Amino acid sequence: MKLKDLKSSIENKTYKEHFLILKWEDVSFIPFQYVNAIAQGFDGIVYADTLEDCKKERDIFEIEDANLYVYNVLELTGEIEPSDLKTTVIICKTFGKGFNKEKLGSFIVEVPKLENWQILSYMKFKCPKVREEKLIWLQEIANNDIYRIDNELSKISMFDDQDSMFDCILNDNGYGDLSSFNIYNLSNNISKNNVNEVRKILLEIDNIDVEPYGLVTNLIREFKNILKVQMFPNATYEKLHMTEKQYKAVRYYCCGIFNNETLIKCYRFLLDFDRRIKEGEYSNMSNNRIIDHIINNIVFRK
Repeated sequence: MKLKDLKSSIENKTYKEHFLILKWEDVSFIPFQYVNAIAQGFDGIVYADTLEDCKKERDIFEIEDANLYVYNVLELTGEIEPSDLKTTVIICKTFGKGFNKEKLGSFIVEVPKLENWQILSYMKFKCPKVREEKLIWLQEIANNDIYRIDNELSKISMFDDQDSMFDCILNDNGYGDLSSFNIYNLSNNISKNNVNEVRKILLEIDNIDVEPYGLVTNLIREFKNILKVQMFPNATYEKLHMTEKQYKAVRYYCCGIFNNETLIKCYRFLLDFDRRIKEGEYSNMSNNRIIDHIINNIVFRK
């Protein structure tokens, strides 16, 4: 079954009770939304620990359990018999040993990775009275984290004046722990020696998921590519073992910012720093102090 067909059957109230497997790609948020929609035709939802717990039995009056059973697992393995699980939805990310995808293919609905426009569409549906530009801002500042977005909009959706409630939370610094920056923004601006942008990012560093080892790894890769392109201007991207896209991006946006001597010093610093951090030399320093040390030796290098 295709996802669009499942959606249509639920919306048109033609969905029939049967066994279903929802396989997600990036987050399980959407499968659980479908479970909640399907459950409207049942007495309630029972989240089972095992598939055995999903098998229905009649009570002494021959009345069958009218709940929807949900089994959530990362990897679905083993043999499964749909006839034993008539009103069960399984949510999983992958299929493992013993699972017969060919046999159960008609019961599987694959939920693809959420696209940005789908997230925005969901936001508009949940809070239709919040102005679109505000929703777009929240989506960006939350880095498309659907769980955080849903949590924030749940606070607003119950009110009639949703737009004003959004402003109240914003003015009360309710989104203060969110940032549109990430580790790649920081490493890219360091490698471009973009002092102003680096300073902006540092102002929000406590709200960004930046780990020193990951930052150094990114910077080593970026400076290595800049060195290759800048010091060998006549070499093709194939000879430099780069993709054409990488080569053009480095050539047009990163070359000529540092001279060759400074590039080599920065690259050597990063390699030495990488060795030291792996050896635990900076284990007593906070992440922010380590990040400051890295930046001071590149962006603010004298």
